[in-house]
Amino acid sequence: MKFGIICGHGNGDPGASSTVYGTEANMVRQLAPFIQRYLVNYADTVIFDTSRNWYEFLKTNSYSFSGFDYIIELHGNAGAHDQSGNGVTTGIEVWVTSSEEGITVEQNICTKISDTFGMKNRGVKVTDFFVIRTIKDQGISSCLIENGFIDDKDDMKIIFSNMEGYCKTLAEAIAEGFGLKRSTVSPIIMYCVQCGPICTEEEANELSEELKDNGYNTYIVTSGDDHYVQAGAYTVFSNAESLVKKLAEDGFDAKITTKQLQKK
Repeated sequence: MKFGIICGHGNGDPGASSTVYGTEANMVRQLAPFIQRYLVNYADTVIFDTSRNWYEFLKTNSYSFSGFDYIIELHGNAGAHDQSGNGVTTGIEVWVTSSEEGITVEQNICTKISDTFGMKNRGVKVTDFFVIRTIKDQGISSCLIENGFIDDKDDMKIIFSNMEGYCKTLAEAIAEGFGLKRSTVSPIIMYCVQCGPICTEEEANELSEELKDNGYNTYIVTSGDDHYVQAGAYTVFSNAESLVKKLAEDGFDAKITTKQLQKK
């Protein structure tokens, strides 16, 4: 089985926001690597390009999701208007398309998060949101998870005070919903920093030299006629994130991609 994770908003679109916890786009990009870390213990799991706003991209581009069995789109809800907190959570909910035949997995997500963290269970709801509808039109099951209300301090305190535990519970709820068993050999996730786009060999060499002149250690990754420049690979997501921020400060576009290495 193969899972995919899409982070909502991004690429200039912050989504909803919290005065304390930042933007929805940033929150879901923090959640995704932790969810992947635990889901890969059950099945191959890929985070789709986090530099891309998939809603805007899919409106004007064709993209094949073939090869995936289930895709999760991560979001944070809004509309609670409780930035200071009132001691009551607004809750988690999961959306599926009108073409989805079963909701066992999605119900399990809501139940496990509610039971474990005390967040209100708002249940599974149905609507044809654009991204999950586009995916489902290709015959692939998908869901959109509203990970609490970003403008509810009570919801966000639960997530941000125990983010890894929250993501572990969410990942295990998905695996349990599909009846998957934990692998005895867990893969290693590498977070790779890719500079610039996939390009020609000549363009990759030019970018690599420019980066080296600015003090970065780079190497060129080649696949057929495609080439790109990589500036680092880490087992810790925050290290890759720090390098991307540093590159941006120096005027270089970069993004994080993931690679799974099987433990021996």
